[in-house]
This record gives sequence, structure tokens and C-alpha cells, in this order.
Amino acid sequence: MTKKTVVLTILDGWGVGEKHQSNPIYVAPHPFIDELRKKYFFGVLSSSGISVGLPWGEEGNCEAGHLSLGTGQIVYQDYPRISLAIRNKTFFKNPLLKEIISYCRKNKSNLHLIGLLSSGNIIASYEHIIALLKLAKIENFSNVFLDLFTDGINSKESAYQLLEKLEKASQEEGLTLKISFLSGRFFGIDSNSLTERERAYQTLIRGEKIGLSPKEVLEKNFKNNVADQFIEPVSFGPNIKDNDGVIFFNFNQSANEKLIPYFLNSDYGKMFIIGFVPSEKFSIRGAFPPSMIINYLSKILSEKNKIQIKITESLKTNEICSFFNAYKPEILPNEYRVIVPSSNSPYPQENPKMKAEQITTKAIISLKDKAYDFILINYPNPWSIGKSGDYEAALAVVKIIDEQLKKLSQEVERQKAAMIITSDHGCLEKIKDPMTGLPLTSNTTNPVPFYLIDEKYKRFFTKLDIEKNERAVIGLLCDVAPTILDLMGIEQPPEMDGNSLLPLL
Repeated sequence: MTKKTVVLTILDGWGVGEKHQSNPIYVAPHPFIDELRKKYFFGVLSSSGISVGLPWGEEGNCEAGHLSLGTGQIVYQDYPRISLAIRNKTFFKNPLLKEIISYCRKNKSNLHLIGLLSSGNIIASYEHIIALLKLAKIENFSNVFLDLFTDGINSKESAYQLLEKLEKASQEEGLTLKISFLSGRFFGIDSNSLTERERAYQTLIRGEKIGLSPKEVLEKNFKNNVADQFIEPVSFGPNIKDNDGVIFFNFNQSANEKLIPYFLNSDYGKMFIIGFVPSEKFSIRGAFPPSMIINYLSKILSEKNKIQIKITESLKTNEICSFFNAYKPEILPNEYRVIVPSSNSPYPQENPKMKAEQITTKAIISLKDKAYDFILINYPNPWSIGKSGDYEAALAVVKIIDEQLKKLSQEVERQKAAMIITSDHGCLEKIKDPMTGLPLTSNTTNPVPFYLIDEKYKRFFTKLDIEKNERAVIGLLCDVAPTILDLMGIEQPPEMDGNSLLPLL
């Protein structure tokens, strides 16, 4: 039997939005995608809210999207699990959270809460900060300090607005509110540069106390046109010191793992460090361990002796190496990974091509090699440029992706392989507010495309068919893995609650 390779191409952040000038995917020419729609089946998949294990109406995100794509299951995410614990009051009885407070009380030390101040609920939640302050009040412990990273990307409110909201809530509920550190998220969450991360860490443990209040710092940055995500790290004191407790309250594991190594490798002192979620990579305990996932696509392929390769740039390493593999970072038998180094520039809009051409080249080489049963490709461009809010760069990205898909598709057809093109969530398709014209940088609740390139399912679609397919929500992201197994003739395990989309064809 001839080997038939299946390719999964993820256009990170490419959603299906309104046909409007605010939508670069609608405005920019994409001749190859237009041609694709005429001869291959396509529809749209739900990629947000409860369909990917997030709360109803919540925007999709990279973690939930890749987890759904890779596991074939609706895995309820950390954000709703933690929020549910707050609502049913089990949060305030959590043994690990109570343990770290007891430790700080015993050592007469401080408890530092490190994470993102945001209304976006993608990396961290404002609600979770309030809950931690309430827990400190219940435990009658006042040595609690917030070390906050300001958002500017996913948040619907500015850091200044959120700080005012935090102050008001604290006053109304009698909570202790002490902010000891402030920094833009670029320095401790987003940057690939060790220098920037080191600056954030050094400010946390050794930074000189600034003579301004947090609100004054934010006002100063606003006047100087410094966006929230790029605010320079500042300390208001006290710094984190020996015997202090530290809670990383971001529920996005990869956001915490940018800074955790500095604390673990420090000779500065011993600290009690935990996260809201655990980090297997750094052996950090989590107050809310993840749900156990027994089976997932990569594991099934490995057990069936299928050879797989995953290709992206380093910006999306976690997405294809951890989230897609059900948070299992280890490389499986017969699994290979090619990670192209990303640029360290904080301004991706200056080079919207990013590493797309190198990714395509490596994918084509893999197809020609005829050694792989499954090839996973992730193009970060739509997400990265979508987050920049740069409309012209977004138009360029649509052209770039269209060109890369054409090259890739031509080789897929030559090799008589099959390719699914989809996304993890929406973002690029709504980069500008249609009413005000102002940039939008948050993810969206829009569905994402699903294309299947396979000679077996080739047919001619009329203009009416195409318009119908554009509106047809044919499934969920968790349906992609079962579809891949179906294409490869592998039985779907009972743990996968998604459904193959092939019967629809």
C-alpha cells in the first residue's frame, strides 16, 4: 500500500469574519484561496467559548485551539476551572494556596503575586487577582504584594482603568492592595530576549524603589505614548527576597515559564514558588493541576508507528510541542520537530513575512522526502501581525500566506497527499474597529476556516456553493484530529469526543 501523507496546516490567528473594510482577509487579494474554494471542500469550525473548553462567549486562544486540534477533545481550560472554584468557594480552601500563606506567616515573610493585569482572560484573569486578595483577607494575612505586568494586547481596558477598578474593588471589600512592581508584558511574558527578561527579574528582586505611585507611572507612560505592553520595569518596594512566597497566577503555563527559570537559578535566596497551574518543565507545583488527557493524536500516531514531523518558528514552539501534544513536552518515538528561530524584534509588523518562507521550504522538503505520514505546520504570521494592530502589515500577511499555501498545495497535489488547512482561533480578520477605525489587537469569537485538499474529494463548486460554505459551521476544532485519523485509516479512540468531518463530504 502506498504511503499517503496527511498535512495539517494551522494559520495561527486566521478567522472568518465579516465582509467589511475592517477585515484584511476580506480586503486583501488572495487568488490561491479563491481558487481553492472552487475545487476543494471547505467550511468553518467553531473555535471559541465552550466549543474549546472556555466560558460561553470567550474569545478563542492559542492554547485552547491547539489543545482541541491535537487531542480531538473539548478540554475544559484552566480559566473556567479556576473561575468555577471561586464560585463554588473551593478556591478558598485550596490546600496549596493555604500552604504558601502558612509558610509566609511562619517565616514572617511576604507573599508576592506575579502575573498579568488584564481583562482579556487569555493569560490571566482580573477576577483571579481579586480572589487571591480575598483569600489573604480570609486567612488574616496582610503581607501580600502584587507584581503586575500590564497588557496592552488582549485587554479591553487599559492598565490605568484596570488599576482604578482594582483600587475601587479593594476599598469596597476591605482588601489589602499593595503593588510592589509594574512592567509591560513584553519584558516578562512576550520577549524572546534573555536581556529583557533579566531586566524584569532583576527589578523584581533588586530594583530601586521609584518615587512615583503605580498610577503616576502609568500616567507618565501614557503622556509619552508608551503602550501598556512596553512599560519599563519599575519597583515600588518591597523586592522579592529570601524566604518569600511567590504565586505565578497566570493560568497560561508558557507565560509563567519565561520568568520561572530566573527564580530557580538564582543564588539570591530560597523562595517558596508555586503556580496556579503546574510547570512540569521546571517541577513547579500548581494549585490547579490540569485534567488528565489519556489519548491524543500525536500519541496515537506514534503507537501506530507513523512518522510525524512538526514545523514552525520558535514563537510557536509551545503551541505545537506542548499544547498540541496534550501538555506533554517530551518527544515521542517517530516524532521530529523543526523549529526555525524567530526574530527577537518587538515589532513583527516591520517584517510580516517572519519565517513563513523557511517553514514552507522545510515542509516541501519533508513532503518530497516521502518519509512522513503526518506533517504539522504552524504559520504564526496572522496572529503575530493581528496582535500588532497594523492594518497595512495585515494586508501584507494575507498575500504572504496565500503565496505560501499555493507553493505548499502544489507539492501536496504532486505527492498525492492530503492537506487540511485551518486555524486555532480568530484575530487577523478583525484588526480595526469598523465604527472608529482604531486598531483592535484582541482575539475574536469568530469561527475559523476548514479546507481539505485531497484528490478523492475534489469537485467543482459554484459561486452559490462557495457562499453557502462560507456560512456553514460544519464542526468544532476537536473534529480535526478524528478527521486526520479517518484520512489515515486509523480507528478513533473513545476518548476523542470530536467527529470525523469526512462523512459530510
